Amino acid sequence: MSFFSTLQSLPTPTLWAGGLMLSYLLGSLPFGFWLVKLLTGEDVRNHGSGSTGTTNVKRVAGTKAALAVLLLDFGKGLLVVLFAKALAPSLSWLHVAMAFMALIGHSKSIFLGFTGGKSAATGLATMFGLAPLVGLLLTLFALASFKLTRTVSIGSMLAGILAPILLFLFQAPSPYVWYAVLAALYVIYLHRENIRRLLTGQENKLT
Repeated sequence: MSFFSTLQSLPTPTLWAGGLMLSYLLGSLPFGFWLVKLLTGEDVRNHGSGSTGTTNVKRVAGTKAALAVLLLDFGKGLLVVLFAKALAPSLSWLHVAMAFMALIGHSKSIFLGFTGGKSAATGLATMFGLAPLVGLLLTLFALASFKLTRTVSIGSMLAGILAPILLFLFQAPSPYVWYAVLAALYVIYLHRENIRRLLTGQENKLT
């Protein structure tokens, strides 16, 4: 019996509980914190926005470190969704529940006293896993927004708002659409300080 066959034979409540726990733990892996600590000895949370995400890592440890963190944070979000789909191909609600637990893990990491990043890269990765074409379009939109504004938070939030619209237009399963709505609200909530700074003209631009 294969590994996935063994997991799929588990009782449904056990499958859900294990999937959600694993997704949270994977999402919790604080690559930004670990890499900055390794390279500089600094706690990235003591600088800039206090986030462990790509933008703040760039401020503290430079572009190469930021790109590495971006790929790692993206990878864990994508891995969660691909694993969920392989584990239970027909259970769309499990796919999105595991995806959302990855977002929570990234922003409320058990390894960092329930602090973390703002789940933008990890959230985008879950979209790639759920609907690759939508994920690609969101990436292009976020990049275009960043090029125009030099402000990562704007692109992150606008991409979050666009995600459920695109999923609906492309006739994605309804759980995916509802997940995108909830994920967008969560990401916007995590950016509430950025919104305040945008409204007062104090949001930092990334160069």
